[in-house]
Amino acid sequence: MFRAIGLALLAAGCAPPSGSNQTTDAGNATLESATQQDKSQEIAAADGPFGYAMGQSIDRLGLEKMDKPGLYQTSTPPKPHDDFETIVVEAYPETGICRIRGVGRDLDGDGSGASVRGKVQELAEALSTRYGEGKKVDNCSGGDIECGSQFWMMTLNGGERYHGYEWMRQTEKMKATSIGSIDVAARASDISTSYALVEYHSNNKAACDKARRASSASSL
Repeated sequence: MFRAIGLALLAAGCAPPSGSNQTTDAGNATLESATQQDKSQEIAAADGPFGYAMGQSIDRLGLEKMDKPGLYQTSTPPKPHDDFETIVVEAYPETGICRIRGVGRDLDGDGSGASVRGKVQELAEALSTRYGEGKKVDNCSGGDIECGSQFWMMTLNGGERYHGYEWMRQTEKMKATSIGSIDVAARASDISTSYALVEYHSNNKAACDKARRASSASSL
């Protein structure tokens, strides 16, 4: 009799509780949805700048967290480019990747700025083959003397000069990869050392701006 009771209790203990199938099915559906989302992001990243995609989660990308909230960096992106030594990614849990920045290698002995202008133009032409033609911008806020060609690098280093190309209106390729805007520009480390910088911004600007403000406020 005791054996019969024991078997009955064992059988009862092995029986799944009511509703467990529904719970399991819901869990499997959630897991399948997450897996499909990961695969979709991987496909988008394969076609994105340096192998990343706007909106992509950075949880498994192995990026190094920087001091500023929301910023991460790497020297080994999925799709490296010889002209860029560091890739900086801005991302937040609620938005995924918001911005992708490629920091070019130093061009030493570029006192006239000729090397960086050439590199910026070269990169702009390459970008144009993917995203359409960008708009050239070449501004100097100083006077005639300081904005003369002999002081080109000095004004770039001082922040009075901007030289680059911008993609502010979305092309079909930009829409397809969720890129809202792109710019490639000359930058200076000092008056004789320059580098090129390329930056891609998400088209989810409102959400990214909100996440950026919240992340900044959390440090106060």
